[in-house]
Amino acid sequence: MTITVLGRGLAARGLSLKPRRTKVAQLLEADGLWLANSLMGLMPVAAVNGAPVPVNAATTFLQEVLADMH
Repeated sequence: MTITVLGRGLAARGLSLKPRRTKVAQLLEADGLWLANSLMGLMPVAAVNGAPVPVNAATTFLQEVLADMH
């Protein structure tokens, strides 16, 4: 549900959210990763299999989009 709400918020700003299957190797190469749920909203992922993941500058923007939808 949280991803659906985030997608609607992005659509209202002319942006889109495209879910897709992702392999662990792709996660390790990502510029940023997030977990989303109804309790905590959108949170950055710190590591995948012990490998650090950078905190992307888009984190704050995505959190604000989600907050605006509630």
